[in-house]
Amino acid sequence: MHLPKSRLVVLALICASALTATVSPARASSLGQDEPQLQSPKAVVVALDALGATDGSDSSVAAGTPVSGTVADADAEKPESPAPKIATDADLAGDPAQQTNSGTNSSQQKPTGPPSNPTGEQDDNPKRILGFIPNFQTKNDDPANQLPLTVRQKYILELHQTVDFSAHIGNLFQAALQQASNAQPHYGQGWGPYGERFGAAEADQVTSSFFLYGFLPSILHDDPRYFRRAKGPILSRIYYAATRTVISRKDSGDPTFNIPLVAGFLFQQSISTAYYPPEDRTVGRVFQNWGTSLAYNSAYNELKEFYPDLIRLAFHRHRNADPSATPPPRPAPASH
Repeated sequence: MHLPKSRLVVLALICASALTATVSPARASSLGQDEPQLQSPKAVVVALDALGATDGSDSSVAAGTPVSGTVADADAEKPESPAPKIATDADLAGDPAQQTNSGTNSSQQKPTGPPSNPTGEQDDNPKRILGFIPNFQTKNDDPANQLPLTVRQKYILELHQTVDFSAHIGNLFQAALQQASNAQPHYGQGWGPYGERFGAAEADQVTSSFFLYGFLPSILHDDPRYFRRAKGPILSRIYYAATRTVISRKDSGDPTFNIPLVAGFLFQQSISTAYYPPEDRTVGRVFQNWGTSLAYNSAYNELKEFYPDLIRLAFHRHRNADPSATPPPRPAPASH
């Protein structure tokens, strides 16, 4: 059949349009599988926000896991700090270095003692000579014994010199000597006069100790103790002991005239006129007894100076080492 050319052209266009319509959906479907379909701007923004939140949480978890692991590893590798150790008595006993340190600290502490021995240092001066002569005021002339006494310590020293049992024994012995020689105070013979002599010796002991060791040293700031030289040439020590009757020390350590002893014996002899027999109450007797007391005190100082030496010679004792001159202990060698 022969169609006119115009109709053939129209038919060709119709066929081409149909073919294009048929191929376009298939190509669109195939392209949709290969290329992502475009979404609206709003949908894209929501999707990006959700994706950012998810990525943030994932990144924090992902980043947190290695950091915590690193910290844990660092804590595991870091050595634990040692706990402070409290030293016990057993540790000190087994550690020579600790014993040395503790010994040094204890040696640096100043010892204390009673008022008759305020430093607490042990020396070779007995508190009682021959067992019945009070000797609480004698100390070696060492720096450790040169600290001044307080007023309370001076009065307690006076109390020791007065009420110690050795003082009463000494007064009994003195009264016996006076009775045997019929010396002053002139009470006569017999047990009655002997008791009066003993009572007078007790009164003399109380008044002399009060002035010599308590009252006058306190108000004059003098040191009532006898500082024994203990070493040096014998003649030098004899002279030193005899002159301590008139030479004393201030609390500051400076030498001074021994007013407490010189004036104290004079006051004591003046008070004794209240209970001595009438023939011993004259001014001449007072000064005679005062001079005798000073001479007896010088002899007493000689006895205090050399009595420890005589004891060492008699019993073959060795002189105690001076604690202040003892060298410090050597430190223990370090153990390798």
